Formats: sequence, C-alpha cells, structure tokens
Amino acid sequence: MEHFDVYLIKYANSILKKHKTTNLMINIFLPYEQKCLFSLVYCYFRWLDDQIDDKLNNFQSKLAVLKRSNLIICKKTIIKNPNTPERCLLQVLNYSDQKELNLRLPCKQMLTSIRLDNKRIDKIPTKRLYKILQTLRVSAYLNAIRVCLKLPIMKTNEIPAYGIACDEIHILRDFKDDFNAGIFNFSQEEVVKYGLNINKPFDHKTWKTWFFDKHKNVKKLIKMGIKELTVKPDKYSLICTFNFTRYSLTWLKIKFINN
Repeated sequence: MEHFDVYLIKYANSILKKHKTTNLMINIFLPYEQKCLFSLVYCYFRWLDDQIDDKLNNFQSKLAVLKRSNLIICKKTIIKNPNTPERCLLQVLNYSDQKELNLRLPCKQMLTSIRLDNKRIDKIPTKRLYKILQTLRVSAYLNAIRVCLKLPIMKTNEIPAYGIACDEIHILRDFKDDFNAGIFNFSQEEVVKYGLNINKPFDHKTWKTWFFDKHKNVKKLIKMGIKELTVKPDKYSLICTFNFTRYSLTWLKIKFINN
C-alpha cells in the first residue's frame, strides 16, 4: 500500500463529498493508489477554480493564487507556507514524479484554462475562445483520470464526446451561479443567434430556448460518447444515465466499472 498523508486524503475526500460531484462516483471504483491520486488532484482543481470564481477575491489576490500555482506546477518550486490544497498538489506532483507519471501536464492544462477564465470575468467570450476554454478544461480532467489509471494521455483533438457532455452538463447546472459571478458560459455568437439579453430574467423565453437547445445537444453528445466507448473500450468504461427533473437541475452521472 502506497504512503499518502492521511490528513490530506481525508481533506480531499471531504471536498469530493461536499461538492457531491460526479467525480465522487468515479473515485469509488478506483484502486487505493489511483483513488488517492485522483482525490488529491481533484481537490486542488476544485479549490483553484473556486478561488477564481469567488467575487470576494480581488483581481490581485487571484493573480497571486495563479502565480503560486505556476511556481509549483511549472517551475517545480517549493513555496513558503503552502495551504492545504497546495499541499495536496505538492504531494500529487512529488508522487507522480517519483513514479514517472505525467500528472504535471493535466495540471498545466487546468492552470491555463483558469488563467484564461480569470481574464474573461464580466466578458462574453467568442465561440472560438469558449471552445478553447472547454477543450483545456475537459482535457485536464480526463487526462488527470487517465494518468491516475496509467493510461496514455489524450491530445486535445482526441477529446471524446462524453467529456464535452460532462462539461456542458456542469455549465447548465451551475449557470446561474456562474452568471452572477460574471462568468458567462455562452458565446457572443449565441447572444446574436438567440437574442440573449443579460439584463433579462432567466425565465425569459429566449433563455429557455437557448437552454433547451443546449440540453438537446448534450443528449446527442451522450449518445455519441456511448458509441465511442463501444468502439474504443478502455480498462474502465463509462456508464452514462441522464437524470432530467427540472431544466435548472440537469445532471449527468458517471462511474467507472471493470470490464
């Protein structure tokens, strides 16, 4: 059994449970080593994302968080007085370096994605920028999982449909909170196409039309993702079930099973 800091593992698992994330379902089915690695790396991803989304943090404090992350991930620098999430990241990277696992790459992808997110606060992205952000975000999560499972890293042009589906589901689920934080998860082109008005309430018919079109696209992506998994099965398979109770509570459940 590999040695991980017990306190950090408990802390990381508490973050998984607190956010009631689909990643908790993924983690249940992993062996101990992979379970610890994924818990620690997800904990850091979650914390870093929350720091940028939090409107109580000013621009300079967000830059400071990103700078410290860059020192750890890219410069391999030992920072002074790391907080608990930073200690999680340090343990992940030290362990992965010793075992020759490339967990630095997905961490760099997530850091780049969040840097770009920080620059677009209160700005509606172009379709191109939206796609870049989504690709980086999905690549970071999927590659973190794949590295933990000792599977080859995916290139950004190899992202499966189920990865995009997961991201779109989270966007729909958190849409109001993100919107209120000045994070607009729709493109300038969609504003024109649907006649979206950011000053109109969310129950306005234009927003409903936009949301349900997104919802239809997610269903298509899930079907495509299931076909992809049938053609290219990995050590673990994804089982997707779509639970649609209210349009504001769209959710996608994912878990890994042994083939």
